[in-house]
Amino acid sequence: MKEKIIKSYINHLTKNDIVMFAQNNNVSLNNQEIDYLYNNIKNNYENILNNPHYYLNQAKQVLNTKAYNKLYELYTIYYPKLYH
Repeated sequence: MKEKIIKSYINHLTKNDIVMFAQNNNVSLNNQEIDYLYNNIKNNYENILNNPHYYLNQAKQVLNTKAYNKLYELYTIYYPKLYH
């Protein structure tokens, strides 16, 4: 059931959703970072869920420090809840 909800959300995800989420978390993203996150989520979300550390390491190379730190913080909060 969770997988269907996630897939539906990803299918409707827009770049503006990413921008708004970042703004709501006091994080600024440039266009390259927005494109990176959007394309990665849209095209690799299943792989991201199965191997998050690989994608976190990749994101660390692309995102600004504040954005990466927020991403990692959110990962540590929400990823464990996904499987419990």
